[in-house]
Amino acid sequence: MKNKILTDDALLNECLQFFGKMSASATHEIKNDLSIINESAGLLQDLILMSENGHALSNERLIDISKKIESRVRKADRILKRLNRFSHVPDEPVRQVDLESLIRFMLDLTSRLVEMQGARFNVVSPRSPAQVTTHLFFLQTLIWRSIEAICLKSSSTRQVTVSFETDSSAPGIWFSMDRTDKKTMEMLLESREEKALLAQTGVAVKKEIETNRFGLSWSGPI
Repeated sequence: MKNKILTDDALLNECLQFFGKMSASATHEIKNDLSIINESAGLLQDLILMSENGHALSNERLIDISKKIESRVRKADRILKRLNRFSHVPDEPVRQVDLESLIRFMLDLTSRLVEMQGARFNVVSPRSPAQVTTHLFFLQTLIWRSIEAICLKSSSTRQVTVSFETDSSAPGIWFSMDRTDKKTMEMLLESREEKALLAQTGVAVKKEIETNRFGLSWSGPI
């Protein structure tokens, strides 16, 4: 029982850290957009004051400021919608998941953190849907740990291709890197917390160290 409690606590802590990191990244982006909107609003006020003092208003300048505000509002709205979708994942913990849609959402959710590391992901759409029934939030946490390992723990990886295994008896996600180091691959998803996530999602890790790729594979429901 003691080991089970420790595993449960470790898993909870892992998921809370993931949720906090994604939320912090999203709110940081929104804060940047609000700062630019506020700066643009201040510039508009300055132009109005100048106009009241007899200076002619430049339509081109006004249009440029308006477009900048509109662009930032759209961007902040996209981030909020993404964060709202993410925050509602625990509403239905176990569900059927389309793996391509999930990967594209996760790369969108983590795009700022990935770009900061200079990595680029290319998703190859499968010919037929790759679907699994699993605990979605735990799977999202597991995918983040995979992305984090690729981007943060391997200093050499820059290009990553994501592909899918669509066999209904063993669907999966494959990450193929342009290069990586052996130690990163050997340590990949080997921590106690990561093993707990693997168990909760019904995932097995397949590593092909010689070809710089690894996969997350399902052999059945959780």
